[in-house]
Amino acid sequence: MVRLLNAGFSRLLHYKQLYIAVILSFFLSASLTLSNIDSSNGIIAGETLKTIPVVGVFAAAVLGLFIGTEYSDGTMRNKLTVGTKRRNVYFTNYIISSAVCTVICISAMTGSAAACLLTGAKLYTPNADVSTVMLLNAVGVLLMSFSIAGIITFICMMVSGKAAGGISAMLVMIVMVFLGSWAYSRLCEPEFVSDMMLVNNIPQSGPKYLNPLYVGGGARSILELAVDVMPATQGMLMVSDEFYNQPICYIGSIALAVGFTAVGAAMFSKKDIK
Repeated sequence: MVRLLNAGFSRLLHYKQLYIAVILSFFLSASLTLSNIDSSNGIIAGETLKTIPVVGVFAAAVLGLFIGTEYSDGTMRNKLTVGTKRRNVYFTNYIISSAVCTVICISAMTGSAAACLLTGAKLYTPNADVSTVMLLNAVGVLLMSFSIAGIITFICMMVSGKAAGGISAMLVMIVMVFLGSWAYSRLCEPEFVSDMMLVNNIPQSGPKYLNPLYVGGGARSILELAVDVMPATQGMLMVSDEFYNQPICYIGSIALAVGFTAVGAAMFSKKDIK
């Protein structure tokens, strides 16, 4: 497995798509941070992580082509022909995928840090100490990168083909972002709302009534769990300074990484490689 890792990382270091993704995440994060600095030259700590929810899309674009190439050029078949254990092949790709996701996340955070340093912007948080929030967010981002890597590796190892694997992984990551946005927005709906009315030409709130978009009961518990566990929505919680359920988020990320990797390795052991 050490030889597989050495060969994989050696190939990765010469993979230009990785450097493109790293550069894009750096400058996108820097520009978003600059656009959110307020008039007092301050910025909420969470808003420096606005690129994190879409890290999976960048990683999928890189890893889809990286892993897919092994199928298209016959490298995957050759590895197995010479007696390499299938689980070692799978775990090697997962480790490489984790490294790619982590590097892209670090690049995004570095871009935000560079923007703050260049402008002298000060970080602040409404509800907690800045250093504590940043530390908890950093741990969350690291574990989130492992879960994203698990999902992307599973897709790319199950879908044979350079283009098919990359497109499938990117579509899944994009769908996760949209589903996460929908779930998060539904949870943000208040239970009661009221309409505005004019009384003597003065706008006033009317009587409150139940919001039809409010999600309650068991459905709300399910949505809350999904938002805490899904990688994209974890990033959204950090951005909005609502990353409160750290234990659930951390455990969820670990569970996704372990679950997808275990199932993927088991399925890959029986996959027909042509």
